Amino acid sequence: MMLKEKTILVTGAGKGIGYACVAFCLEQGANVVAVTRNTADVQKLQTDFKNKKILALAGDVSKRDLVESVLEQSIKKFGKIDGLINNAGMRQRLDFFEINDSEWNQVIQNNLYNCFICMQIIGKHMVSTGGGSIVNLSSVAGAQGLPQLSGYVASKAGIIGLSKSVALELASQKVRVNVVCPGFIETSFADDFKKNRENLYRFTLERTPMGRWGESHEIAGVAAFLLSDLSSYMTGAIVPVDGGWLAW
Repeated sequence: MMLKEKTILVTGAGKGIGYACVAFCLEQGANVVAVTRNTADVQKLQTDFKNKKILALAGDVSKRDLVESVLEQSIKKFGKIDGLINNAGMRQRLDFFEINDSEWNQVIQNNLYNCFICMQIIGKHMVSTGGGSIVNLSSVAGAQGLPQLSGYVASKAGIIGLSKSVALELASQKVRVNVVCPGFIETSFADDFKKNRENLYRFTLERTPMGRWGESHEIAGVAAFLLSDLSSYMTGAIVPVDGGWLAW
């Protein structure tokens, strides 16, 4: 029960890695505030974890007033927030010369800007309550260039740089900031690869030393470790969970 009596906020909580983080944190004894854009996902979270200590909310975490409302509701229900998993985001696959301004702004806002907003609002709360831990979800794409993913790569690389800077600023105030870089993970995203990008899917398997895509719970376990006191001497760390992808 490494997160016993801690309250964890998870963004992008409705599906995939976010949902797995909610489930794992609850298993580890945490209270969980789960935020997702989709109201149907809120209902599913409430149903799936009916007898657990969970507050499921709908909203866009790139909106400052929404995040402030989430914080207020979290404090009202659980007292404070001890940990934050910034998972909300989007994927975008476009040739570089085809990206228009709207598409560029969209991927930056949904991946990098919402991370900034949540870190600023929730991080300030953590400072006021004596400390906490923030885990930001980047990607192996944030650590290397990949074709047709320039906007996505820029946003995920930005998360790494932002996290390092904030980790340095907040270390003396007992707020830790670390980054998890997932590799290719079996979510709905994998279905598209298997059906429509068969050659690319085969390439990812061949290039991954472990020869498989990861599971969402394998990301959730690492995120929970970074939120827990077991990682109390870690801040500013970049942790790949990628089957060896970045070891090449």
